[in-house]
Amino acid sequence: MQFLKMIFGKIGTGLLYGIGFGLVMALVTWGSTMYFESKAESYMDGDIKNGECKSFKKCDEDSGLDVHISSEKIDIDNFTLLGQIKNSGDIKWTSASIKAELFDKDNTFIDECTEYVNQKVFPGTTVNFKLSCSQCSKINLKDYKLYKVSIIDASTY
Repeated sequence: MQFLKMIFGKIGTGLLYGIGFGLVMALVTWGSTMYFESKAESYMDGDIKNGECKSFKKCDEDSGLDVHISSEKIDIDNFTLLGQIKNSGDIKWTSASIKAELFDKDNTFIDECTEYVNQKVFPGTTVNFKLSCSQCSKINLKDYKLYKVSIIDASTY
């Protein structure tokens, strides 16, 4: 009988230790999950802290980035634009993507070209870029009349 009391006592003590350890591990797991989820959400939401933006699209609305076209070469099978990206904001951008939309004389969309500019654009500075439409020979540029250029996203990574 004494032997059974001792066995059940040890099983009970072990069970209590196990439950206590499990509760501590559950609390640590829950706490770390909540912490890292909130960090990930703020990272993906485009929080601007200490002059750094943490996303692409959400930051370029007030990014301070402006695009200017200084030269263009457009003929029947070639579409090339030379220009600058100016940063008049206060965020250091590490890259940007530029898009040119091409339209005909009736303002109907006929094609688009994009260019990824992998250069740092510090506040108050300007960087040069070249945007070429490599597939322009596959479309009919003789119908081309005008283009619209915009920055479609930017990054601080």
